[in-house]
Amino acid sequence: MKNHLIFLLTIILFGDPHKIQVKEQTTAMAVEKYLPQPSGNGVIRYKKNNYHIKSVENFDQDGSLNSVVFLKSEGWLEIKRHEFSEIRGFFETFDLKPKLECQIVGKNLMKINDDTIAYDSLNTQRRVIYYFKKNDHKWLSILKF
Repeated sequence: MKNHLIFLLTIILFGDPHKIQVKEQTTAMAVEKYLPQPSGNGVIRYKKNNYHIKSVENFDQDGSLNSVVFLKSEGWLEIKRHEFSEIRGFFETFDLKPKLECQIVGKNLMKINDDTIAYDSLNTQRRVIYYFKKNDHKWLSILKF
């Protein structure tokens, strides 16, 4: 673990790309301050703001989407890999990618599939990266690796 941390910090400081095996990606939407603040396990607090979880994507070792869990008003709805093909336009409808490849390419920059994104924070001890989708601070994404 310690060697991995030193290696990751070296990669980040010197700018060489380092591939990350993502295990989970959580997507959450900001809760407006004037609305009642939700409570429970569907809320993430990040930098003094509350974010309501919309989906949690789980990936296998090669980065393929294994399952997706959506938080609906009725509770958690899980869709597994074998069910993806049964839902017409599943990936397009829910704005999901069938495979996720991630690598750190520089200080505060990462590449997810073909998109280069500036991440907000990286915690190597907890193995978590926080970033906002397309610099829109209403949509928080969290990668666990």
